[in-house]
Amino acid sequence: MNLLIEGDNIKGLNYLLHTRDLQEKIDLVYIDPPFATGSDFTITKERAATVSHSRSGSIAYSDRLVGAEFIEFLRERLILLRELLSAQGSIAVLNDLRGFLIFSILLLRFRMVVLFSGVFLWFRIRRYRRLSRAIPTLGN
Repeated sequence: MNLLIEGDNIKGLNYLLHTRDLQEKIDLVYIDPPFATGSDFTITKERAATVSHSRSGSIAYSDRLVGAEFIEFLRERLILLRELLSAQGSIAVLNDLRGFLIFSILLLRFRMVVLFSGVFLWFRIRRYRRLSRAIPTLGN
């Protein structure tokens, strides 16, 4: 089954769980949650493929949740994801090391096994300006 849901992910998770009746039927979930930066990220015509902290441009997304509010945001979604995962299901998470620690604690609380597979870093090379604009400054 192929399905694209556009909108608030908690509504999408509830839809999958209660309307599509996919409880314990999902084998893989990939999530790229906010990083709790407390910032807004913008996009401009010059940077159509990437977002930045620039004050110019329009807001692509806000990453304003921090602290307990951020942890509760993640916890609510992980509860629903756990209900959707099959017995052999896995969750792949893209986040920084701080986010990894928060996720690990939450997943352990739900008695889910946490396997750390690696960290990927990428850096812009200033010498190649055109190429460097297309590559984010730092990775995860």
